[in-house]
Amino acid sequence: LLAACSAPVESRFALSEPGQVTYDSRILGTWASKKTSPRWYLSLNKSQDQHIIDVIGSAYDRGEKIRPVRWIKARAFASEVGGKIYFNAQRLKNIGDYYGAPGVEPGYILLTLILKQADSPNKSLWGCFMSHKLIGGLISKQVILGEEIRAKYQADGNDEDKVPYYRINSDQQSLRGFIGKFTPSLLFDQCLELYPSNEFPELQ
Repeated sequence: LLAACSAPVESRFALSEPGQVTYDSRILGTWASKKTSPRWYLSLNKSQDQHIIDVIGSAYDRGEKIRPVRWIKARAFASEVGGKIYFNAQRLKNIGDYYGAPGVEPGYILLTLILKQADSPNKSLWGCFMSHKLIGGLISKQVILGEEIRAKYQADGNDEDKVPYYRINSDQQSLRGFIGKFTPSLLFDQCLELYPSNEFPELQ
């Protein structure tokens, strides 16, 4: 969920309002990657609002001592564009490894969450984020409105680590039209393969 050199692409606007479409509740639970280092964890839980998912994303070292590398909290909801389901995840400010820039509010990380072999013991969840390279190129060519945000991590007084990301500034209607022009696998090509996990390491 958090890259070492850049953060996921965000949009100033969500693809819809919460409640436009329901999501597959089988995505709820705790998920983890298997062979990556750091190891990625994703916790998805239903909030008091049935349309909202409470999200915790974290990365941990897999060395001798398990320790968090980065973690964030967010709230997410589903949208439908062209018959496809997407998720809008908005980071919560000043919690965990929050990153930001002066005058810039957290936008919506747009992603897909796809269950594979959903009813099998070997089920997995693919979480895919928007292509950093593709979006950056389209912004530079002014195909879509956007900018690069030069954010910094701000947790525990640490505001030295830079974490740039692209933000799409197109309005909701234009954003939906843009998303609808692409097959999801082309536009959302930064993926994590996650599996059900019985543990979620304590956040520090």
